[in-house]
Amino acid sequence: MSFQTTFTRGESFSLALEATDGDIAGATCRADLKLTINGEFPPESAAPLMAFSVTAVDEVTPGGNPGWLLSLSPDQTGTLPTGNYVTDAKIIMANGWVEQTDPVTRAPP
Repeated sequence: MSFQTTFTRGESFSLALEATDGDIAGATCRADLKLTINGEFPPESAAPLMAFSVTAVDEVTPGGNPGWLLSLSPDQTGTLPTGNYVTDAKIIMANGWVEQTDPVTRAPP
């Protein structure tokens, strides 16, 4: 499932990823922001514009599962051109398996 969100250039932006099984022990997450190509999701090989700062959290929502908070600083969002973007996040499990998240897209105003 994918969803859209909006952010404003020059302001901080955060996005939460919640673990579905409630256990992130030994897992890591990395996430990049990529520009869409002609409104389409970019290929896996497309270079990211920037990396999100990723922080593991005990509860994504109060009483919820653990997960990760993906953040961009005002300086980072301030450099983005107008367009549509995709958050490309990968969760690397303790056993080495990679879980790729569904796309998250939106154009900053």
